[in-house]
Amino acid sequence: MIMQEKLKALGLSYNEQRVYMSLVKIGETSVGDIIKDVNAHRQSVYNALEELEEKGLVIKNKKNGTNHYKVSDPDEFLNNLKKKELIARQLGEEISKELSKNKHEHEINVFDGSEKIKHFFFNRDKKLPKGSELRIISNYANKYKEVLGDEFLSKEYNQLLIKKNLDIKIISSELFREEFTKLSAELGNIKNRRIKFLSNDLMSPMATEIWEDGISFSSFEKDWFVIEIKNVFFAKAYKAHFESFWKIAKK
Repeated sequence: MIMQEKLKALGLSYNEQRVYMSLVKIGETSVGDIIKDVNAHRQSVYNALEELEEKGLVIKNKKNGTNHYKVSDPDEFLNNLKKKELIARQLGEEISKELSKNKHEHEINVFDGSEKIKHFFFNRDKKLPKGSELRIISNYANKYKEVLGDEFLSKEYNQLLIKKNLDIKIISSELFREEFTKLSAELGNIKNRRIKFLSNDLMSPMATEIWEDGISFSSFEKDWFVIEIKNVFFAKAYKAHFESFWKIAKK
């Protein structure tokens, strides 16, 4: 990618790109030299210099009563990106707060395909308070690895679970004891992750996950999808259902 394309990708206008590249080539100089080099209208060059100066990409000095310009430290591009990232985060928090004020008592979302499902699980658990409860009823172990991928599961998602110190209880069927035992060994022991097993006739064909204010149903068979229902009443009801199974399940 040539310099002009990179400058464009960083948000510089066409005139800003040309003026900046001219200064890189010429070095510190007056407006007249830049105008000659880029062959542009004087006012266009002044406007571009003003914008570049505001962004911290160009420095203006007065010499013998004449303004001279030069490029600033190239690290300013990174500083500008960091500032934009901070603003984006703050904006995201403000939008989330506003959206939470207008939320209905329930919310239903569907995520299909590996990338969307990974995004859903990661962001859901990232938002959960540290040490909060996550309850899972599932016959998926190898399928879980297939959908999320070994690298994402071990290096990103599992590390998040450890960091959040979630209280995780999993119920699966006896038919999948070996799969879950192997997966648990591969991921390493998480302090608060426990697994119990039930007879297969008591298990649902879909995986169910329950957290503080919602539940999800996952299917990882022919079509991969997750249905999320955000509803406190549903979460409480399914948690009670889970705990009744947990009492009769075997380690």
